[in-house]
Amino acid sequence: MIAFYHPSKSGKGFASSFQYSKKDNTVYAQIIKQYGWDDESQTGTFKESMKDPNKKISIKLSPIEVSAIIDCIERNRTFKTFHDNSEFPKTINFSQWIMGDVSKGFSFSVGISSKQDSEFKNSFYIGLTFPEARYLREYLVFCLNEIFINAGASQYNPATSVVEKQDDEDLNANF
Repeated sequence: MIAFYHPSKSGKGFASSFQYSKKDNTVYAQIIKQYGWDDESQTGTFKESMKDPNKKISIKLSPIEVSAIIDCIERNRTFKTFHDNSEFPKTINFSQWIMGDVSKGFSFSVGISSKQDSEFKNSFYIGLTFPEARYLREYLVFCLNEIFINAGASQYNPATSVVEKQDDEDLNANF
């Protein structure tokens, strides 16, 4: 597992983690909102947000989605996808992180809405600096290798992923 922490004094920071699961032979990503700020130690706190489902989001990334994130980092592209389920569909975006006219690295965001309550929306975001994105890339390559080793490369068929649309220019895929 790797983790990134971006707390802020305003209490609006985020933390993110990526973890390979040998049990599922897949990668999980999580983003969590900052809970608070400790002025004395100058650190953000996140642990309390783990108990609040409105302050954390977990997503399961397919090998194709993991590969798309790697491609984004390598070729400075954007990846957008959609995870549908019966209650809470999620939009996932991995793209350039630009502040003003300066590229700071990459942003990873997940938005969630409710099919039962059209007013419910929640979003999670973390910016990754270029070194952090490189670190993530290396970890995701490691995860893909583990997926191939544990499932057997011949057993994984990317055609079994339900890909409705893939635009080579933007690398947009809908799952």
